[in-house]
Amino acid sequence: MRRSHTARATTDKNPNGPTVRKTSPARVAEGDVSLGERATGWRRARTLAVVAVALAALVGLGWLERRSVRHSFTVLSHAHLSLIPFAISAEILSMATLARLQRRLLRAGGVRLSMPSTVVIVYASNAISVSIPIAGAPMSAAFSFRSFARRGADRSLAGWVLTISGVISTIAFVLIVAVGAVLSGNAVAAVVGTLGGLVIVVPVLGCLIALRHDRLRARLELVGAGGLRLVQRVMQRPQGDPRALIEATVVRVVGLRLKGRGWAFVFFMATVNWVANIACLALAILAVGSPVPWSGLILAWSVGVGAGSFGLTPGGLGVVEAALAAALVAVGVHAPEAVAAVLVYRLISFWLVDALGWMLYVTTRKRGRPAPLASDSPVDLNP
Repeated sequence: MRRSHTARATTDKNPNGPTVRKTSPARVAEGDVSLGERATGWRRARTLAVVAVALAALVGLGWLERRSVRHSFTVLSHAHLSLIPFAISAEILSMATLARLQRRLLRAGGVRLSMPSTVVIVYASNAISVSIPIAGAPMSAAFSFRSFARRGADRSLAGWVLTISGVISTIAFVLIVAVGAVLSGNAVAAVVGTLGGLVIVVPVLGCLIALRHDRLRARLELVGAGGLRLVQRVMQRPQGDPRALIEATVVRVVGLRLKGRGWAFVFFMATVNWVANIACLALAILAVGSPVPWSGLILAWSVGVGAGSFGLTPGGLGVVEAALAAALVAVGVHAPEAVAAVLVYRLISFWLVDALGWMLYVTTRKRGRPAPLASDSPVDLNP
């Protein structure tokens, strides 16, 4: 009789006591795998449910506004196609400035990375961030972290490049929205926008100044270590002594070879990153034959960006379109032209950029060769 190699539960008969049932390690492992697969299945089902609800809401909104939607497709058929290349160029500039920002921060830490390689990382990271609901941002950060680390950046430098670039981009975004609030002519929006900008900018500048003074830096390290300790309790990472990790990170940041002109350049790139995206929206509005509502354009654009930041659906699909179209209508764009402009804008800033990012990501995974570090090295797509 052939024995099966599959692990089974066995019983040991003890003549002096009750029968003892033993479960093999293989069966325990199978149980762990099944639980993991079940949890993964629930996460996928939850994500699909959220996407389905968002799409259903979008379809319902489209049905309620079917006249405007029908008219918007008529508007698209008469769009000024000559402006589309300029809108695409604006979005390319937006992504390129983000790459320049991160490349400059890496160089301040002693790592020289070619511009083509940095652009590939930025596009692929952006595709991961916008395509995966809810978990896209941390997965995107992890991809960029590994990509920078494989190109010579140590862990603290790679982490701080992502952190500093995110902080500076946030500051630039808040200041741009504050300017938009002032331009809108609405006194309440202007006050709220200005105060919001100060709330973000002042603490960051205070921390940067404190890092240059020993006593203030020591206090910041204590506060940072306490916060990191809480993160370790919840997330079980990063491993190591919190105080030592914070001190090592602060030493790395203080040691960055980035003077005043360097910080100005980084902030300028972050600002251009957002402004170029606004220009893409303005060109999309012009392309559908509508005048641009300059006084309210920035606030309307910020509504779309804010709607997409929740990450409930891939790229904010459905949510961004509805929010941005409604915001454009609120600042004076006719509904059919607003919907058509949003479709053109999203086709460029989301679908085109996302498709290119995934193409570069797939190419990256297939090539599998070490990446160049020198700025004059040939392009390599390996993360």
